[in-house]
Amino acid sequence: MMDDDTSPGDFVFRKGADGNLEFVGDFETLYQTEEDPWDQSAGDSDMAAYYAHSRKRLLATLSGLAAASVVEVGCGLGMVTEKIWGLPSVERTVGMDVSPTAIRKASAKYPACEFLTGDITAFARPADWRDVDVVIINQALWYILENFDKALGSSRSLLRDGGYLIIVQAFFCNGTQRYGKETIDGFGGLVERLSQQGAEGLGFVSAHLTRDEDTHYDDGHVLLVRI
Repeated sequence: MMDDDTSPGDFVFRKGADGNLEFVGDFETLYQTEEDPWDQSAGDSDMAAYYAHSRKRLLATLSGLAAASVVEVGCGLGMVTEKIWGLPSVERTVGMDVSPTAIRKASAKYPACEFLTGDITAFARPADWRDVDVVIINQALWYILENFDKALGSSRSLLRDGGYLIIVQAFFCNGTQRYGKETIDGFGGLVERLSQQGAEGLGFVSAHLTRDEDTHYDDGHVLLVRI
């Protein structure tokens, strides 16, 4: 999840000879090996306070959009997908993850939600797809960075006209970033990339960064609209 996180294991990132991180992206082996990668359940981990802060913000944003249908990209074990499903306005939630094992576990745990295996950087819209109101790329920015434009394009293809794309990502408060800095440098770099360079078929709406003093992370949210 994090821009400077080499754990669990070396399945997602590994440290290169220059000390920077190299993307591995073996999420299937990760989910086969680890019961709860990144402690998504946020039980007793250091991440619990950050997760609570970020998820609360996300749910508030969705409530304000009165979204009836939502796709969460990078859903993992489905904890956030299920929380989205609990919002009064939501009638349909879909969790997407590149790992079949993650999707199998999420489907078993939250049968009221839809889950599908897919890589948003190379995703073909299903022929029978029903357009959704919101797509969320949740804590997955660093994993799609090498194919960022393709991920944005695939996300747009899932949205109805006027639908929203939300990018949610944690950033270290001290600004440490050892992967992808030449492409997107922190939250400011993400905002610059989307607001100034733009994304085909997506309009920039807003960007907000907040800090919770109980965590070591800033919580960045960017809102885009399909045009």
